Amino acid sequence: MQTTQGITAMKIFFIIPFFILIAITSVSQQLSTGNLLKWLSLSEKKLELELKNNEYHRSGTNLRTETTIKIYEGRQQPGNNNTLQSDSNRHFVLTTKYKGVTSITYQTTLFADYRHMLADLKKTGFYTYSKNEAPIVAGTDSHIYQHNEFTATAFVTSEDNLMLYSIMYSKKDFPSAEEINFGEDLLQFSSHEYLVYYFGEENVKKDIYYFSGNELANCSVLFINTNRQVIFIWADEFNKRSISNLLFGGQQKLKSQIDYERYVAENNWTLKSGVHAGMSIYELRKINENNFNFYGGGATNPGLILEEINGKIDFKKENVILGCMNCKDDAYWSSAVINADDAMADGRILFVLSVVLYP
Repeated sequence: MQTTQGITAMKIFFIIPFFILIAITSVSQQLSTGNLLKWLSLSEKKLELELKNNEYHRSGTNLRTETTIKIYEGRQQPGNNNTLQSDSNRHFVLTTKYKGVTSITYQTTLFADYRHMLADLKKTGFYTYSKNEAPIVAGTDSHIYQHNEFTATAFVTSEDNLMLYSIMYSKKDFPSAEEINFGEDLLQFSSHEYLVYYFGEENVKKDIYYFSGNELANCSVLFINTNRQVIFIWADEFNKRSISNLLFGGQQKLKSQIDYERYVAENNWTLKSGVHAGMSIYELRKINENNFNFYGGGATNPGLILEEINGKIDFKKENVILGCMNCKDDAYWSSAVINADDAMADGRILFVLSVVLYP
């Protein structure tokens, strides 16, 4: 599953009526990966100047919810007998802005140009997890290439028997280190490659996370075995991108930690709500400004706070799992749901064991 902002914008574009592309003529100059990556950082005015210098000019603009798509065409080239080139020799450049993220798409009807651009991607340092070749048939899955803060998506579409080979380039802009203060700030790092690029390869590890039963998932771990450890569970496991959720706190079920004897009891990451692993149930109750319920030992997921929004904390977005230091009695293990105030009144020593944060 591929759910990044760039791909979403790509899908939005391709439901636009094809009559827009029919009006676009071919351009004379094939672009390079270097050109397109450099242009991602330019202002709109400077980008249009670069496109003009490369014989591209604006041919249309389309507006959709949160999305602006600008289409550029190039100077028509004469073919044999001074006639204009046919539709089988056309190139396009499209710029898309979706939720503040800019992408540039190079599109061609020439398979040779498409193949050249794919080879240029690899020479520039882009890699893919796929062992297969990039798509060459319309309707097949898109192909993801990644490199540092850049992502390239190769895909093929067809309309009126015209095959369109496309590569969409996007760039992720990151905040300064001083701006990363809360757990939510890590949601910006929506791929393993982004984590490695920003935090350094030595601080990011690929791992496997074990859920209940036989379910497992490929994941990435930031600052493993430290009090700043965070586990990234990917919605797109294959390409290790698009966050499903983040896991903070101790006793996480990682393959690499099966034989790890040292237990990291505390975690320094705090959410904007004030929730953090290691805090007492009393502190959690105080922040929430209301009582809450959690599953007891008689449930399949003991310690998990019910997803009820009856206080300051959204327990649906922030799944909080409680640990207990004196809950080995029959009363606890026979209870399906326990009230937080009642648990404190009974002298239960409960604390936040781990937190699951959803985007």
